[in-house]
Amino acid sequence: MQNNASIKRNLGKKIKDLADQGLSYRKIQRKLNCSKGSIAYHLGKGQKKKALARQAAYKATLQMESVKAA
Repeated sequence: MQNNASIKRNLGKKIKDLADQGLSYRKIQRKLNCSKGSIAYHLGKGQKKKALARQAAYKATLQMESVKAA
């Protein structure tokens, strides 16, 4: 998931632009000072859906635990 810092830096667009220019993940990583995971998130097919699904599952787990504790 994108955090506020990457949104402010417009990281997604920059990553896509550099990838369109033919730069490798490693070169994009060095140029933008971001992780390869961030690059894969923005360039990989289905990565955003997977991240949202993981987040929803995690939140559901937290809610179940809070109900059990009450």
